[in-house]
Amino acid sequence: MTYAVQSSGPVLSGLMLDNGPALLASFLDQAGYKPVIFDYNNIKTIETISKNGKEGFLRGVIGELDEYVKSNDVRIVGFKLYTNGFADSARIAGVLKERNPGLVVIAGGPQVDWYGETIWDYTDRLGVNAFDILSPGYIDGNIVKVADHFYRDGAGLSNIPNLIYRENGRVGRTGRMDGDINELVFPLFDEEVHPDISDKIMIPVHEDSRSCSRLVLKKVPCYFCIHTKIGGRYQERDPEKLVDEMEHLKKHGFRVSRLSGPSPSTEYINRLVGMMPDGCMISTFGGPGGKYDYSRISGKVLSVFDGLESGDGRILMDLLGKTRNAGEYLSGIMNRVKGLRKEGIATVTSLIVPAADETDDSMKRTQDLMYEMDPDFAPVLPLGPMADTPLARSAREGKIEGMKVDPDYKERMMAMDVDLLQPPNMWPTPPWQLRVNGKWIENPFMISQQFSAKLMERGIYPLSDEIVLMSYLYHGGLPEDQDIRRKQCLEFMASAREDIGKGNIGGLREKVDRINKNQLGGTV
Repeated sequence: MTYAVQSSGPVLSGLMLDNGPALLASFLDQAGYKPVIFDYNNIKTIETISKNGKEGFLRGVIGELDEYVKSNDVRIVGFKLYTNGFADSARIAGVLKERNPGLVVIAGGPQVDWYGETIWDYTDRLGVNAFDILSPGYIDGNIVKVADHFYRDGAGLSNIPNLIYRENGRVGRTGRMDGDINELVFPLFDEEVHPDISDKIMIPVHEDSRSCSRLVLKKVPCYFCIHTKIGGRYQERDPEKLVDEMEHLKKHGFRVSRLSGPSPSTEYINRLVGMMPDGCMISTFGGPGGKYDYSRISGKVLSVFDGLESGDGRILMDLLGKTRNAGEYLSGIMNRVKGLRKEGIATVTSLIVPAADETDDSMKRTQDLMYEMDPDFAPVLPLGPMADTPLARSAREGKIEGMKVDPDYKERMMAMDVDLLQPPNMWPTPPWQLRVNGKWIENPFMISQQFSAKLMERGIYPLSDEIVLMSYLYHGGLPEDQDIRRKQCLEFMASAREDIGKGNIGGLREKVDRINKNQLGGTV
């Protein structure tokens, strides 16, 4: 079960295919099990909420899952937990276990990677018995060992890596094992396994790498980043293996996809595009290394997402740990954006504004850099103390001037639902504060919104690369002219968000059906 539902439904990117459950389903299917994916990040959810309200939708989810568990002698239910939808997921799991004594619930996903057994502090405080097993990191083929333990009298949970479990009133934790990324199976997107797949946007995600390639170059992670905790040691998937997966999915019509790795090296992308099947296109995160072969990747790469974060040297080097040489780092991204734009490749450059002890001068440096760089799009978020990152540890110890965290910040962050379908002034007050221009700011998201508004005056809107992919498929192409490209993507996203917010299911289905027809029908 995967669920990241907000007030009116999932955000637009949530409608895309979810690679994680599809991979686990494939491992289980090959082992002789019959997995079924209940993915509530779909159009049907938006339609149900628009008709019955959020509470009516939740009751329907519980009823549907409860009936399936009872009718099919289900012993294990897995939840993929996100920040958004976490409280609802805990409620759903708790009711299922209450109605079905003996049912085992295992949870993985981003929320488990970030918070681990702290999740039980939250559910115990609410008096909800929701999750029996937590699986941080990547469980991959070990999901079969978990199934074997409950269905086939396997070797026991203590012998399965990457698990935290409660047994006889005690918490057990097994050792971490980073599985070989080259041993991944092809994700399973069959309708028999994924009954509501027709309500999804048919854009798959490929695992090209895990963790951050900067670890190989810098030896230390960026202070604010969670990827090394999630991904473990850095691994790159053999391009040949990734191309095999692309070929496999292409047989089913999939040609436009997204890479999941947070920082694949430029050398890797240069090599991969030369091997990709004809007609296949990707979006990718930017990474370190040399330079892209811009003419080589043109026609294969639709967009590149780079985490610039700031144009201020102090913030980049001392606070974020993003680089040891700010001038070299900034000129490198500047040249990359220019090279990509020349080939008509969309550029997405994310920012962390405000940071701790941000000033008008430091924000002006970032703003001027963005005006000069002129990427297509630029999402903006404030600096936040993600659990167990070097930044969060330093903040808790009072070592970061300009950032304060509340004593219970970890649990409050875990339960904080940031409804991206609502404006920031309607979001809950975060459990940390940043000092900006010498004053403590209770809600840093408001500063982010103000900064983003200045970029939007220059046409740089906070869109992601997922929107670029969707717009490309919806319109049957992506204009090379940057202004037209921006306008096309912005109008698509604005219209789709309005459809979600107003429950305009006809308009939303038209968009999704057209994207899927162009994807699977080979129109683009």
